[in-house]
Amino acid sequence: MIQVIDIISSAGGNSGMMDLYSRSTLHRDFEPLMSLANATKDVGYYVDWLEDAGLPTFMASAVHQTYALAAIMGHAEKSCTAVIKVYEDLGGMEARLPEESKF
Repeated sequence: MIQVIDIISSAGGNSGMMDLYSRSTLHRDFEPLMSLANATKDVGYYVDWLEDAGLPTFMASAVHQTYALAAIMGHAEKSCTAVIKVYEDLGGMEARLPEESKF
């Protein structure tokens, strides 16, 4: 998992959000900096704005629906990073660092 983050961080995926959320997510810390409920609401506004502007919404809509699914699954008041739990449930695995990791 650390290798994946290293690859993304050294490429175009490097961002302040990656720095802010990658460690807490992989250490299973879902205390909200921004709740999934708020992120779902905000992305929904963004989808509406795109529609009103006549722009494509497929990416934003996919994010919105994934966030909404995570909220329905009981993660609404957790950090928006709890969206990873949707992918874990669908994939039958858990994204977690080894206990001995220093990341």
